[in-house]
Parts: sequence; structure tokens; C-alpha cells
Amino acid sequence: MNLGENVGNSNTEDIELHAQECALIKKPLTEAGADCIEADGAMNDEEFESEPMPEIDSGPADEVRQDSLTSQKVVEELLKRSETDCGAPFEEVVLHVLLALHDRNYPEWMRVRAQLKRANKDISLIKLDKAIARLGISLKEVAPTHFGYAEDIWDKLSVETHTPVTVHGVLYVPEASSQLWVEMSLSELQAKVARVHDGKANCFRQEDYYSIAKVVLTLRDSSSFFEDAPEGVACLCSFYSVRDGKICKDVLGLRHRQQRSLPYEPEDVPTPLYDAFRAETFHSANEGEEQEQIRLLDEFAGACMLGIGHRFQKAFVWMDRYGRAGKGAMQEILGHLVHPALTSAISPLHWGRGSEYYIASLADMRMNVVGELPENATIPAAEFKSVLGGDLLTGRMPGHPPFAFRNRAMHLLMTNHPIKVNEHSEAYFARWMLMEYPNSRLKSGKPLDASLATRIADAELPGIAYKALKGAERLLGQGAFSESKVHDRLMGEWRVSANSLQEFIQDNCELGGDKLRVRRSSFYQTYVLWCKENGRIASANGRVKDMLTHNLKLGIRVSVLDGHEVYRGVHFKPETPEKFNGNLEREDGLRDAGASLDGASASDQCDEDF
Repeated sequence: MNLGENVGNSNTEDIELHAQECALIKKPLTEAGADCIEADGAMNDEEFESEPMPEIDSGPADEVRQDSLTSQKVVEELLKRSETDCGAPFEEVVLHVLLALHDRNYPEWMRVRAQLKRANKDISLIKLDKAIARLGISLKEVAPTHFGYAEDIWDKLSVETHTPVTVHGVLYVPEASSQLWVEMSLSELQAKVARVHDGKANCFRQEDYYSIAKVVLTLRDSSSFFEDAPEGVACLCSFYSVRDGKICKDVLGLRHRQQRSLPYEPEDVPTPLYDAFRAETFHSANEGEEQEQIRLLDEFAGACMLGIGHRFQKAFVWMDRYGRAGKGAMQEILGHLVHPALTSAISPLHWGRGSEYYIASLADMRMNVVGELPENATIPAAEFKSVLGGDLLTGRMPGHPPFAFRNRAMHLLMTNHPIKVNEHSEAYFARWMLMEYPNSRLKSGKPLDASLATRIADAELPGIAYKALKGAERLLGQGAFSESKVHDRLMGEWRVSANSLQEFIQDNCELGGDKLRVRRSSFYQTYVLWCKENGRIASANGRVKDMLTHNLKLGIRVSVLDGHEVYRGVHFKPETPEKFNGNLEREDGLRDAGASLDGASASDQCDEDF
């Protein structure tokens, strides 16, 4: 389709074509035009009808409704005044109302015309018709200025009440045939200007076309136009959205503000190839792990498909320690659930300072997939948390000014090794969701099937999409991703390997209640010695204290005993070398035989929380 020639023309043929295409869907929409997926997978039309989808910022549509009410009042007042004033119909405001009535509702205009004649025979209907015709001609004339031509192009690109909009310096126009908002480049817009107005006054040079096109971009600028759109996914002729914890189906329209659509409709049909592939990929000897990972996969897929993944502020990691375990095939299959134009591949290594061009590529994306991370590269923790946390980001496209946006993408990282990090806080590790692909074909010796993902997607995509929608519905109902023993195990291993202090505690210490104590100085000396012997880098003493006391899972706190700082809730294992064993095994009350005047032991007075 040539955007410069056809985009935005509100003609009946485009709309009829769209309706005919929708009729070809295997599972046609109901008479109500929409339905909701219930917990058991059934469709419920009545519930959808009782809660129609609200318009979000209808804008021009509201103005049209208001104009209709105003016009009706003007006509009613005109009929009263015309009984004694034959000049009333020729006033400028009245002529504009009558012209609009003539163009939009001709039968009603003929009725009003007859009422005017009956009200006052001195009113010349012939002169009134000519006055209305002259007004119509004058309004259709385009002012021979760059602004006048720009407004005319803007009107021609509009569809009913939906007008073009500029988002981050790019023009999007409504398309009647697809019911989508289509990007129109500056060169296409200039070509449109030239085709419509070339040779007219002030419009016969390349510079004129460019200037007029730039004026068009300024007529309606809304950086949040797509951010304010309903969350959901456009399919062949339907729009699936999230409402009250359910996935609801509606006829796709321009009010949904969708830029892309998927070329199929989700269906509740069997998916034997996909089910077998997932069962083989996630098979585990540990009870429940396979089912938990499949459940988590559906939730991830549904969140990406509907564009709601950013709500949960998680980055998924698919880990495969040997290779050829199904990560790539799974990503290829699930990639069909998100339009390619809404998928990016921006590594978190490029989210740091000076990366505004990379960051800008995340704007309006639904899924960001990173195929592999370098083994020794460290993800910038502050920027990582800022992107996933929904902070305001600043990006910049080449040739355009900087713009602000918030991340709306679900992030997927694939790796064969633990990710290297430089932060070990709870807030940082809480941003991750780990999945394991444990069944490597390289390890088992099974042959590779290069066409497996393509065969599965070609045969079962509607059913796979339906499973994803059900997963998203469950995710929304729970308010969080499902728990997974695999995630817990991998997270524990990762935190230990990424943090020398965590690994030291696991190898040399026991955790428990306040009765377990060790002097802070002895603890740090032993930790430093262990790091030297194991080739690890020791953190500073103050940093160690901070990491211990702010890790809620360890349950360690600092107090002062006998003038020394001690860690409570931890002590060395019996096999720790004696010269570094700073455990305090005695009870508080056994520090000495003295007691305070109120009967409390001296050690009770000395043992204070730090």
C-alpha cells in the first residue's frame, strides 16, 4: 500500500474490505462483538456486554457529540425566530449549522427547510440554498499558505474523528482498512504534499514540500499517545485486552491505538507438538519442576504478548549450561506472539551512561531479547534497576531531539553461565526470574532438529497464543509470577557464586539465633584469609558489615558486647582454624559474678544493639 496516496482516506470500500477479512476467521466474533476468556476457557458474551470498553481520551469524538447538541439548539432557536425575522437563516453562525446539517443529514435538512418556509413566507429558500452553497465552496478552498496546505493534508489523512498524531517526532496516521495506526515517514509525507498541491501558490519547490510536511507534524503532538492506549494485543480482526483480571476480546478499532497486528487469532485447540517439545525441554527428575517451569513459561509468553510484562519489573534469564537445550527454538516459537516491529535486542550492557541511542530503541517495545551475554561483562546495576523499575528514561533517535519515556518491555536474557554482577542487594536480585533448560542435546547425544520451531509455529500458533493468554490471565490473578523451585535453586547458586561473602558464609559458617555470635574483627580476618586462599576478591570491612546486616534472609545483626562489636545469628563451623575462631560461646550473664543494683548482670548492660 502506498501511504502517500491512500493512507487515511475514509472510504467505505476499505471498511467493507476489513469486515470481509474478519468474516474469514475460523472462530467468528459473536453478535455482541466481543467475549471474555473465563477461567475454564469458555467465552462469556454477557459479561463483556455489561462492561463495555471505555473510551480513553476520545478527543475529537467528544467534540463531535457536543457540536451535535449545540447545532440542535441553534436550529430550534432559528425556527422560533424565523416566524418574525426573515433574515435569521442568513446569519453566519446559522449558515454554518445549516451547511453541516445539509452535508451530514440531508433528510433532516429538507425537513428544516420546509419548516422555515411554513414559519415565514418571506424567507427565500432559493437564496438560502445559494448562500449555503457559497459557504460550502469557500470552506473547501485551501488557503495558499504552508499552514493552509498542511491543514488540508491533515484532514485528508484523517479517518472519521481520528486524526494523525506525531509521537517522538514521527507521524502516525489512522488506516481505515486495517484499523491500525501506521507510521508515515517524512519523505512519504512530502510526496503526499506534492501530489495534492504541487504547482499551487507557495507549493512548487522541494523546500515548500518539506516545510509543509514539517507543519503537519506540529498540528497534533502527543508523546504519550501510545502509552495511554489500552493494554492488549491486536490480532487478525480482534483486540484482546485486560479487564478486571480477565482477557477480553473486542472488534479491533482505531480507538485501541494499535500500530501492529498479529496475522492469526488465538484458539482453544490442541497443541501436541508444542506440548511434547516443552515436556522434553523441561523434563526433570525432581518432582514438580517440569510443571512449574511450563506454568512460568506461559505467564512469561502472555505478559509479552499483551504488553503487560513491565508491570512486574522482572527480567527473565534462560540458563543452559551446556548448549543446544532448546532455548533458541523456544524463543523462536514465542517470538511469533509479539510483532517483530515490537521486539528489540538491546543488551543491558548498553543501558549505561552515554547510551541514549540504545535506550531509545526500547521505547514502545514489548519484548527485548538478548541472545547471549559475554561471560566476563558486568551489567550496570543502577541503570538496570532504573529501566526495570519504570523510572523516566531519556532516549534519542538519530536526527531527532531527546525524548522521555518509560520502559514497557519484558526483558529476556539467554546465557550458558551465571551473569556477572557488581551489586548484591535484595532489591537487585529481586528483579530477576530464572529458568533452566536442563536437557542439552549435546550432552545426551540426541540429534538436532533445525526445523522443529518452524514446524511447531506453522501448525499450532493459534493454540500456543491461547495458552499464553491463559497464562497472562493467571499472572494477573496472582499479581506475581508463579513460584518455581528451579528459580529458587538457581538464585541461591548465583548469589553464592557472584558474592565472595555469600560463598564464605556457606563454606565456613552456621546461621541461627542470637545465641550464635562472633566478633566482627575475627569474622573479617577469617573472611580475608579465605578469599586469599580461594582466589576471590575480599570486600572492605565496612562493606561486609553493610551486606550482612541488610540481607534479611541471613538474619544477622550487629551488637556491642564487652566493648567489642559482634555479629549475632552466625558463628564459625567447628572445623574453622582455632586462631581465627572468634566465637563467643558463653551466655550474657556469665561475663562476671557482678550484678547491677536492679539485679541485672553487667553483661546484660553491656550487650547493646549497634
